[in-house]
Amino acid sequence: MPAVRFTEPLEDYNHQHQTPRTENGIEYGDFEKYLNFTFMGDVARDNAEALRQLALAPAPPKDAKLTGAVTPDAKVSWSAEDDSERAGFEILWRETTDSRWTSYDFAAVAGETVLKGVSTDNHFFAVRAVGKNGARSIAVPTEMERRPPPLPSRVTVIGNQWSVARNQE
Repeated sequence: MPAVRFTEPLEDYNHQHQTPRTENGIEYGDFEKYLNFTFMGDVARDNAEALRQLALAPAPPKDAKLTGAVTPDAKVSWSAEDDSERAGFEILWRETTDSRWTSYDFAAVAGETVLKGVSTDNHFFAVRAVGKNGARSIAVPTEMERRPPPLPSRVTVIGNQWSVARNQE
């Protein structure tokens, strides 16, 4: 369920999450005099702008998948409903140690994009829709292709000769 949460990263625990009281000359509690209304207004405006941009953006893509393991190229695929107001899609990637998307490629239509020389081992990938108005949807992380593990082998030994046969189902 999407949600918005207002937080203060540098909390003063004397004035937050406290029952109002005075102990040993120290005033505890959430009192109006300790609130920074300018800061709260800025945070509310920033959150409202983020929500406005998401509301203006096309719907995010669906079924974002990543293939290309054990190859030098990443293959990213996705689907999306038709939208005449969408300009295309940004395929995003970043090193696993980076906190923000650092690279992108653009595709006009849903489908598959091959990122030459971009390893699936060292990167995270996502896809987002871009509107003709420039607004961007939320980025949808890709899911790795899931393959079932190989079936166990059957080894037959007769005397000093042996053979391996892969079980078939």
